[in-house]
Amino acid sequence: MTKRIRVAHLHSYLPFGGVENHILNLCRHFDSERFELEVCLFRDGGPMLSVFEDAGVTVRVFNVVDGDGRIVNSDQARAFLAHLRSFDVAHTWYGGGPLNFGMQAAQSLRIAVQVQSIEWLVPAVDPGLDAVILESDVLKTIQEAAGVPNRLVRINAGIDLARYNPATVQPFRLFEGPVVGRVSRLVEEKDPETFVRAAALVQARHPHTNFVIAGDGPLRAQLEALAQRLGARITFLGNCTNVPAVLAAFDIFAYPTLGDSFGFVNAEAMAMGKPVISTRVGSVPELVRDGETGFLIEPQDAWGLAQCICYLLNEPEIGRRMGSQGRQLIETKFDLKQEVTAMADLYHELYHRFLGAPDRISDAPAVDTAPAAAEPQPATAPQHRNGFNLQEAQAAAEHALELAPTDINVLAAYGTVSVEAGNYEGARSALLRIQAQDPECPAALELQEAVSLLPG
Repeated sequence: MTKRIRVAHLHSYLPFGGVENHILNLCRHFDSERFELEVCLFRDGGPMLSVFEDAGVTVRVFNVVDGDGRIVNSDQARAFLAHLRSFDVAHTWYGGGPLNFGMQAAQSLRIAVQVQSIEWLVPAVDPGLDAVILESDVLKTIQEAAGVPNRLVRINAGIDLARYNPATVQPFRLFEGPVVGRVSRLVEEKDPETFVRAAALVQARHPHTNFVIAGDGPLRAQLEALAQRLGARITFLGNCTNVPAVLAAFDIFAYPTLGDSFGFVNAEAMAMGKPVISTRVGSVPELVRDGETGFLIEPQDAWGLAQCICYLLNEPEIGRRMGSQGRQLIETKFDLKQEVTAMADLYHELYHRFLGAPDRISDAPAVDTAPAAAEPQPATAPQHRNGFNLQEAQAAAEHALELAPTDINVLAAYGTVSVEAGNYEGARSALLRIQAQDPECPAALELQEAVSLLPG
């Protein structure tokens, strides 16, 4: 019998979110005769843990790091590393904060393949990775500019078209009249506030329109208070496990956001045949085609969002046509079966390329499993970050800014590279542009602290 390739999907924890649904779908659909998949968490379980377990996905939880990525339990860190040694492939998901531990852990071991799916942040790509999976052409352009084209693999994120099928899904119906909704975590980078403000504007002109938010998070109480103050009638559903049924109940999917690199939930809504209104950030425009599958607005433009919603309420046939075109696009380019095939081919090819290669553990950086000190030590700007020449990384970040000048994640990446290069003016400029959008967002606060350490 042919040996099954053992794949560990490394992630911090499992909130209700697009990335987590993406990992779950991949685990559900891989060929169990060729691959053995497991999800390894290094922060805690999270609210979606039971969903994974109910789907038959093996999940191991190690309480290694806190929410900022600091190691808080040395014994758990050593146990995590020991467990990881039994795998052939380590697939880390994105980077930054606590997620960086997974990438560092994978590279400290003798694992045949280290793969990373990434978002915008150029410095998060590490030269020790064997493959870097990109979900958009924009990301590919940015990473090529950073000097790592030989390891780039372009694979579209896929949707389970059988599960997200408008012809077979029974809608979650609680409302009379048209429904405008969104599905997301209620956190600042997802910009639910703009949705609430737009709801008040639309209901002033279309009072029988229902607005629904599915998802939960730390901003819920604040958003409910804002809705009450503005007179917006919004139903907050909380976390929902049956996302297709919720999406089936919507007539319009409205998803303003500040920094999604792809916007997986937009693809899910399009698969359900819904017109999508989202923000012109990241690679969202590759998916939501303005005037064809929906509309694009600028960040935090509640008035523009309201105008688009009102247009579709007045022209429901156009909305249905956009939804149909969106479904066709997902069927053609974003089918989960295509992604599973491409991912399996990548794992297989890389595993056999490195099978029989010399033990790479001697060349791998060690992972420090000691708990972090209570007070971080001041750091000087290094000449290199993750193996990149800082000048090249700065050029890549500048290119990203040209493509997405208002994207908070892009501005944060540019500011971070500028800090490490000692470029005070560049870092300061990025900080001011982030603060102009949202002065209290984590990216603004973290960059402000880093800028304060620079001279000038």
